[in-house]
Amino acid sequence: DFAKGDTRDICQFVEFRAHKHSKLSLTRATMEEIPKQIVEYFTSRGLYPNTDVQTTAIPSVSDFDNMDVDLNLQFEENGEINLSNEDGTRVNSDNAFKVEVPEGAEPGTHLEIESPFTGKLLQLVVPHGLSASEIFIVNG
Repeated sequence: DFAKGDTRDICQFVEFRAHKHSKLSLTRATMEEIPKQIVEYFTSRGLYPNTDVQTTAIPSVSDFDNMDVDLNLQFEENGEINLSNEDGTRVNSDNAFKVEVPEGAEPGTHLEIESPFTGKLLQLVVPHGLSASEIFIVNG
Protein backbone atom coordinates (compact mmCIF):
# COMPACT_ATOMS: atom_id res chain seq x y z
CA ASP A 1 0.00 0.00 0.00
CA PHE A 2 2.23 2.79 -1.29
CA ALA A 3 -0.36 5.45 -0.36
CA LYS A 4 0.53 4.92 3.31
CA GLY A 5 4.24 5.40 2.67
CA ASP A 6 5.38 1.79 2.22
CA THR A 7 8.85 1.72 0.75
CA ARG A 8 9.18 -1.90 -0.34
CA ASP A 9 7.20 -4.59 -2.10
CA ILE A 10 5.34 -7.05 0.07
CA CYS A 11 7.48 -9.88 -1.23
CA GLN A 12 10.87 -10.05 -2.87
CA PHE A 13 11.73 -13.08 -4.96
CA VAL A 14 14.92 -15.13 -4.82
CA GLU A 15 16.93 -14.59 -8.00
CA PHE A 16 16.20 -17.69 -10.08
CA ARG A 17 19.26 -17.30 -12.32
CA ALA A 18 21.56 -17.78 -9.33
CA HIS A 19 19.95 -21.16 -8.57
CA LYS A 20 18.69 -22.40 -11.97
CA HIS A 21 20.95 -25.46 -11.95
CA SER A 22 19.81 -26.82 -8.58
CA LYS A 23 16.27 -27.23 -7.26
CA LEU A 24 17.76 -27.89 -3.84
CA SER A 25 19.71 -24.62 -3.88
CA LEU A 26 16.63 -22.67 -5.03
CA THR A 27 14.49 -24.29 -2.34
CA ARG A 28 17.09 -23.62 0.36
CA ALA A 29 17.47 -19.95 -0.66
CA THR A 30 13.69 -19.50 -0.77
CA MET A 31 13.18 -21.13 2.63
CA GLU A 32 15.87 -18.87 4.10
CA GLU A 33 14.26 -15.75 2.61
CA ILE A 34 10.61 -16.33 3.56
CA PRO A 35 10.96 -15.97 7.37
CA LYS A 36 13.02 -12.77 6.98
CA GLN A 37 10.38 -11.23 4.74
CA ILE A 38 7.52 -12.19 7.03
CA VAL A 39 9.27 -10.67 10.05
CA GLU A 40 10.12 -7.47 8.10
CA TYR A 41 6.53 -7.16 6.85
CA PHE A 42 4.92 -7.45 10.28
CA THR A 43 7.48 -5.37 12.19
CA SER A 44 7.13 -2.58 9.59
CA ARG A 45 3.47 -2.44 10.64
CA GLY A 46 4.23 -2.42 14.35
CA LEU A 47 3.35 -6.08 14.87
CA TYR A 48 5.99 -7.90 16.89
CA PRO A 49 6.33 -11.58 17.78
CA ASN A 50 5.38 -12.91 21.19
CA THR A 51 8.12 -13.66 23.67
CA ASP A 52 9.98 -16.94 23.26
CA VAL A 53 8.43 -20.07 24.70
CA GLN A 54 10.81 -22.48 26.42
CA THR A 55 10.71 -25.91 24.77
CA THR A 56 12.69 -29.09 25.00
CA ALA A 57 15.47 -29.02 22.41
CA ILE A 58 14.99 -31.43 19.54
CA PRO A 59 18.27 -32.56 17.95
CA SER A 60 18.77 -31.28 14.42
CA VAL A 61 20.83 -32.72 11.59
CA SER A 62 23.60 -30.23 12.39
CA ASP A 63 23.89 -31.75 15.89
CA PHE A 64 25.13 -34.92 14.23
CA ASP A 65 27.49 -33.31 11.67
CA ASN A 66 30.57 -33.83 13.81
CA MET A 67 29.59 -37.24 15.13
CA ASP A 68 32.07 -39.99 14.26
CA VAL A 69 30.53 -43.15 12.89
CA ASP A 70 32.68 -46.25 12.50
CA LEU A 71 31.53 -47.81 9.23
CA ASN A 72 34.13 -50.60 9.37
CA LEU A 73 33.67 -51.50 5.69
CA GLN A 74 34.80 -54.94 4.56
CA PHE A 75 35.31 -55.59 0.84
CA GLU A 76 34.83 -58.94 -0.87
CA GLU A 77 37.21 -60.29 -3.53
CA ASN A 78 34.93 -59.05 -6.34
CA GLY A 79 35.17 -55.48 -4.98
CA GLU A 80 31.66 -55.41 -3.54
CA ILE A 81 31.16 -54.28 0.04
CA ASN A 82 30.59 -57.13 2.48
CA LEU A 83 27.24 -56.31 4.04
CA SER A 84 27.57 -58.45 7.18
CA ASN A 85 26.60 -57.16 10.59
CA GLU A 86 29.08 -57.34 13.47
CA ASP A 87 27.41 -60.53 14.70
CA GLY A 88 28.01 -62.20 11.33
CA THR A 89 24.41 -62.05 10.11
CA ARG A 90 23.99 -60.88 6.54
CA VAL A 91 22.31 -57.59 5.62
CA ASN A 92 19.77 -57.95 2.82
CA SER A 93 21.63 -56.51 -0.15
CA ASP A 94 18.84 -57.26 -2.63
CA ASN A 95 17.80 -53.62 -2.54
CA ALA A 96 21.16 -51.94 -1.85
CA PHE A 97 22.39 -49.55 -4.53
CA LYS A 98 25.17 -47.04 -5.09
CA VAL A 99 24.59 -43.28 -5.06
CA GLU A 100 27.14 -40.86 -6.50
CA VAL A 101 27.44 -37.53 -4.68
CA PRO A 102 26.33 -34.89 -7.24
CA GLU A 103 28.49 -31.95 -8.24
CA GLY A 104 28.10 -29.06 -5.78
CA ALA A 105 26.81 -31.28 -2.96
CA GLU A 106 28.67 -31.38 0.33
CA PRO A 107 28.26 -33.34 3.57
CA GLY A 108 24.84 -32.63 5.06
CA THR A 109 23.25 -31.78 1.70
CA HIS A 110 19.78 -33.33 1.40
CA LEU A 111 19.15 -35.39 -1.73
CA GLU A 112 15.97 -36.88 -3.14
CA ILE A 113 16.76 -40.12 -4.99
CA GLU A 114 14.37 -42.59 -6.60
CA SER A 115 14.92 -46.18 -5.50
CA PRO A 116 15.66 -48.35 -8.54
CA PHE A 117 13.89 -51.22 -6.75
CA THR A 118 10.68 -49.66 -5.44
CA GLY A 119 10.42 -46.44 -7.46
CA LYS A 120 9.81 -44.56 -4.20
CA LEU A 121 11.61 -41.27 -3.55
CA LEU A 122 14.16 -41.60 -0.76
CA GLN A 123 15.29 -38.64 1.33
CA LEU A 124 19.07 -38.96 1.78
CA VAL A 125 21.79 -36.85 3.36
CA VAL A 126 25.32 -36.77 1.91
CA PRO A 127 27.47 -38.50 4.56
CA HIS A 128 30.23 -36.66 6.41
CA GLY A 129 33.59 -36.91 4.66
CA LEU A 130 32.25 -37.40 1.12
CA SER A 131 32.48 -34.95 -1.76
CA ALA A 132 31.28 -34.74 -5.38
CA SER A 133 31.69 -37.90 -7.49
CA GLU A 134 32.27 -40.15 -4.46
CA ILE A 135 29.98 -43.15 -3.93
CA PHE A 136 27.94 -44.28 -0.93
CA ILE A 137 25.63 -47.27 -0.51
CA VAL A 138 21.91 -46.95 0.17
CA ASN A 139 19.54 -49.71 1.22
CA GLY A 140 16.18 -48.92 -0.31
